[in-house]
Amino acid sequence: MRGEQLTHGLVTFLDTKNNKNKPIPVGYKLNAQLKQKGSGHLFNSYYVDLYSIVKNLELNPTKG
Repeated sequence: MRGEQLTHGLVTFLDTKNNKNKPIPVGYKLNAQLKQKGSGHLFNSYYVDLYSIVKNLELNPTKG
């Protein structure tokens, strides 16, 4: 989720399974906390790190 997806108390999820954007209302407190982070990614992504660990364990992860 990116900061740009948060506007006017709504989080807009992009490319949902029906290929439409879906705005979801969020509470005032959560909105204020997320807005403090500004633009860009709001949460850390550990996908690359996790993928490297699984690859080193030779579990043969599938792509996707």
